[in-house]
Amino acid sequence: MVRTTEFRSRRDRLEQADAEAANRQKALAEELAQQQEQLRQLTRRLAPNDFSAEQIPLRKQASALRQAVLRNELALQVLEQNRATIPEITRQIDQDMQAVQSRLSQLHEQTSQKMNLAFNEACQRLEVSFRNVGGEAARRLAEVEILARGKR
Repeated sequence: MVRTTEFRSRRDRLEQADAEAANRQKALAEELAQQQEQLRQLTRRLAPNDFSAEQIPLRKQASALRQAVLRNELALQVLEQNRATIPEITRQIDQDMQAVQSRLSQLHEQTSQKMNLAFNEACQRLEVSFRNVGGEAARRLAEVEILARGKR
């Protein structure tokens, strides 16, 4: 059975992963904003329909920047989607942990009841045994007293 500490550990790791993803998301958003600004500036320098030797390196650079922007936009979307699932996963972990704790409480209560019942039964048997021993001792004492009176 999974222990509640394992649930807490999983939840802690999930929260840590969320914090790391938030940092990565912020850094990626900043990088994306810089790339988009660079692309805007570079695009302003491009002359329409001009494929001269001067413009080709600029067009290649613009193309590379567009690809980088696209990659980062997609990566940002994936991060946002993944982070959006974290609250549900956390909620599920909490529900599972609560279910386990509830079941452990039930088992503890059942065990306590069974132990109390077994203890009470053992005490009753012991009481009966002591009564039997006491009765047997009283009977033997009576026999000894009768024998002692008879010898006098």
